[in-house]
Amino acid sequence: VYDVPIDALNKPGLPLPAGDLSVRGAITICVVAAAASLALGALWGTPALLATLGGSLALGLAYSVDAPGLRWKRHPALAAACILAVRAVGVQAGFFAHVRSALAASGVSVVSSTTSTSPTTPPALAFAVTAMLAFSLAIAVLKDTPDVAGDARAGLRTLSVRAGAPAVFKGAVGALSACYALAIGWTLAACTSPATRAIAAGGHALAAAFLARTAAATDPDNKASLDSAYMRLWALFYFEYLLIPFVR
Repeated sequence: VYDVPIDALNKPGLPLPAGDLSVRGAITICVVAAAASLALGALWGTPALLATLGGSLALGLAYSVDAPGLRWKRHPALAAACILAVRAVGVQAGFFAHVRSALAASGVSVVSSTTSTSPTTPPALAFAVTAMLAFSLAIAVLKDTPDVAGDARAGLRTLSVRAGAPAVFKGAVGALSACYALAIGWTLAACTSPATRAIAAGGHALAAAFLARTAAATDPDNKASLDSAYMRLWALFYFEYLLIPFVR
């Protein structure tokens, strides 16, 4: 809604700049979806879930809305902080706390992750937060690499506008590759059975190989190529959710 002039340059095929959806229609979808989300959160009724949904909505508005003190996407550090707070911390820790509370309220026995003397974080949760921090940071910087021309015209001083898309792409891929190496080592050490160890470590090795192949096939000076690489990163992001349950 707030990026139509920029998207008309960067992504003219999107529904709003292409004229396939009206701004009024888009606002209606946003309002209905936000209200439904909060209503579902209230229905299931745990403070952790409501805090996660409400906090994510607030950060999303702060990120996008063009109003005094908002539109944090103009500032690379604030934009990255929003994405990290929602995807890496809020979603992982918030929904974990929600499920534990909901199970306990239903009378289901939950194995405690703490002792009276040494509180600990469940390995899967610690891994999920760490892994998604890496992915969220990569997404935060790579999402702007195909959009340098339009962002520069709109006065958005993204990292890609400042440093150039090729440098940002190579840096993000290098950092994510290092995180995959760490993930393989972590899962080999943390998983308690040969089966989960093979699935978690092997899955991350396959993901690292897919990332390397994507990077080799990407022309960081070509907008279409960067768009394709960015969408493949999202595939890796969601693949991570398949691997996290095996980190135990």
